[in-house]
Amino acid sequence: MVEAGCLDEEEDGSCSVNVERTSAMLVLTAVHDLMKVDGLQPTVQPEHAPYGGYLEGEVINDHDLALGYVLEKDGASLPCYAALAVEQQAPVRFTQVKPQYNPGWLVQAEAPPGALFGPFKRLIESEDIQARDIAFYFVHWLTDLAAAVPTPLHGCEKFVVQFPLAVLSSFIRSFHLVGRLAHSPPTTLFEEFLQEWWPEKALGPLPSGDEAIALMRLVVQVQNLDDQKLVYAAWRLLDDEARGILSAEMAYTGVEGQTYALTGPVREQGPAFLVYYSPAFLRTCVGDHPKEALAVLSEIYRGGRSLFPLCDAASAECVTLYIDRLKAISVPQIVKLYENGRCWLLVKQNEKEAVVQEHALADLCAVIRDTQTACCVLNLWPSAIWPELPPGDAAPAQLGDSQ
Repeated sequence: MVEAGCLDEEEDGSCSVNVERTSAMLVLTAVHDLMKVDGLQPTVQPEHAPYGGYLEGEVINDHDLALGYVLEKDGASLPCYAALAVEQQAPVRFTQVKPQYNPGWLVQAEAPPGALFGPFKRLIESEDIQARDIAFYFVHWLTDLAAAVPTPLHGCEKFVVQFPLAVLSSFIRSFHLVGRLAHSPPTTLFEEFLQEWWPEKALGPLPSGDEAIALMRLVVQVQNLDDQKLVYAAWRLLDDEARGILSAEMAYTGVEGQTYALTGPVREQGPAFLVYYSPAFLRTCVGDHPKEALAVLSEIYRGGRSLFPLCDAASAECVTLYIDRLKAISVPQIVKLYENGRCWLLVKQNEKEAVVQEHALADLCAVIRDTQTACCVLNLWPSAIWPELPPGDAAPAQLGDSQ
């Protein structure tokens, strides 16, 4: 609240309400969901077309974009907004522009800085957004989420009973850091985050060298301290190839001209990978099979690189590898799938995405022939990931038709 300017710190340590800034927050709270009412949604006028992908005469049904259109083009139609000072109208408008920022990607170290901060950073630069306006955005995000379940007399149920305290605390802890995006490079900011969240008391000093970023990201992804200790120990047990793949692939930034200070000089290439659901996968598997879970993740990155080779011209690009099918099953289930005559493929969907799919080995030739883009077989069979499976671990039932 202080960083957002809604509260002013006094010399004696107390706080006082900044009336103008708080008025802006209250106006935003009053109007931000108005355009969920269909009858209020605006139609793009000829002089404004196209607007946010909508053409002349089209009704804007995205409620955030619709409100942004009204605030930008006809702010006088909302008297409470029009009554604000001009400098207080700007942060209200900013909250309605989708910054494409996913806080979960940060607090779980899931995404490289290009995918995590890139769109937000470009918006900040194009709109001349200040750090206090970013904090204003997060105050609104917090209050908006709080009011998602405003049950009468019961208070804020969303935060009290429907939102894990650890996750909420992580989000709030990260807000001040994201505010520095107004004047910090995305890669530098992400590296500072990883350093701040390294559990030094439990794991010792910050890692350094080529493996530093990968190890810190993996530790943050599992969240729980006990699991973090398991990941740290398993990292040392990985074979050199798997550890090398993770060290290299998780250190690409997806931001042109930016590399991590901890890893030293690294050739600027890309694309960088966002392995979607990597944290969920690790949290499912790391408690019982930490080394093998890291080996599976290494193979995902290897498969991704075979489909999207390194290129100097792609240093500012990010590709998403979706591993939905693996996120909730154990390592023994993953590798024993092959005993059922099936296999795991990484299938390229387009130039920005690939997805892990399950297919019958008997259909493999047809899949490869019929796939419009490239695919590769993931080397996740037992001899590659786990030479000796623990007794009693059964293969999974068929996980469904990937088509």
